Amino acid sequence: REDFFIGVKAVINNPATRVEDRQVIYNHLQGELSPELFDIAEYRDYIDKEYLRKQARQRSEAVRTASTDIAKLIEDNKIDEALSVMRLTSQEQTAKEKETGFAQVFAPQLPEDIAKFLSEVQEGIPTGFAFSNDKHYTELTLNPGLAFICGYRGHCKTTFLNNIALNNARQNLIEGNGKSVLYFSYEVDKRRLLADLLNTYVNDKDISHNPYETILGYFKGCGAKYFATGNKDGLSHFARFELLKDKFFKEYISTGAITIVDENYKVGELLEAIKYYVKSREVSIICIDYAQLLYSEDYNRARTEEIKQVVNQIKDFANKQGIPFVLAAQFNREVESPVSIDTKNIGEGGDFERIADTVIGLFNLKELHPLPKNDKEEKEAKRLLTALGVAEYGTGDTLKPIDGKIFCRLLKRRYGYYPLDAVLTWEGKTKYIEPNDKDSLNDEALPF
Repeated sequence: REDFFIGVKAVINNPATRVEDRQVIYNHLQGELSPELFDIAEYRDYIDKEYLRKQARQRSEAVRTASTDIAKLIEDNKIDEALSVMRLTSQEQTAKEKETGFAQVFAPQLPEDIAKFLSEVQEGIPTGFAFSNDKHYTELTLNPGLAFICGYRGHCKTTFLNNIALNNARQNLIEGNGKSVLYFSYEVDKRRLLADLLNTYVNDKDISHNPYETILGYFKGCGAKYFATGNKDGLSHFARFELLKDKFFKEYISTGAITIVDENYKVGELLEAIKYYVKSREVSIICIDYAQLLYSEDYNRARTEEIKQVVNQIKDFANKQGIPFVLAAQFNREVESPVSIDTKNIGEGGDFERIADTVIGLFNLKELHPLPKNDKEEKEAKRLLTALGVAEYGTGDTLKPIDGKIFCRLLKRRYGYYPLDAVLTWEGKTKYIEPNDKDSLNDEALPF
């Protein structure tokens, strides 16, 4: 029996055996041998590893032989011949290494390997948000790949990103899975982002007229000076803030549940930094604020081409690593009302729609905006009215602003239905966005 399997291994690992013939042998073994007595997957793994080790030994021996020849030629002052041997050896060994890699890439899979491969498709990470219309309902989940959160300046794209980061970090802490939300801030420095996240986490709009500035004042030595009197949840605003502030720093920041980086890495160094980080800790999602501030190391083309190259690099990395990336992205000035939300209006990003797995457009309804200009926008306006659950939406030359509401449109969803809409409730002072899909989040975590 042992001799038989050694012989099979010799045939499979013979350089003359084609990849498709190796698969025929595996299939035959699987058909003839009982799975209870023989683990074909384990045997195949053993053979493949030995094949790779053999290839590595052969390359190593070839390089050592070439080194001896090169040294002798240099000693005989035959420099050109030495350089020629060096180049030829490099080319041959690089080609063999590629052949080994290609053989693995194109090798067919056994049925059980395929089943295992498909079983490893990751479940989407819930965000607490969902989109719908009369016929369809879609939870916003994050899968490996790219998701873009798009909005014009002041229309809550960073706010939405921050809420997703907090929701996911909270879920990780409740589940005790040790995962981290990795947040790269290109737009604001780490201090201001920390204050923003803390303000949203505390979510007390009655702390003062401007909670964010009051929180910054606290850390500058003002203490309770600018905090309002009165109570919330049975505590004074100041006492409640201090309690939640300590909890946020201890559980979220000091543990690395949210890790903030405000280095302006170019894309190559950014991906190297992420590789370094994931060696020591598993990452659930990576947030980047925002896409148009990313640059390439070898910039030598038009900006639209460069940004396309940058996001393509990130997408390839995200898929290989199995990590969802969520990037804020800026709409251009064409987005002047909810009905003009469209992927074609992403600034500098004409290819974002093609590259992205998910694209979400935001419009803060507190803004005044023009009435629809054409039939298409009239149709989109009716969809907006339906999403708002109202029959009319303002009069005169502008649509009536609605405080505390964000209009969201799911513009693209790979493997899902779109476009779909949502109108989310948010608190402008704390920038907290209320989840409209609370069932997807752990009840223990609501509210922060």
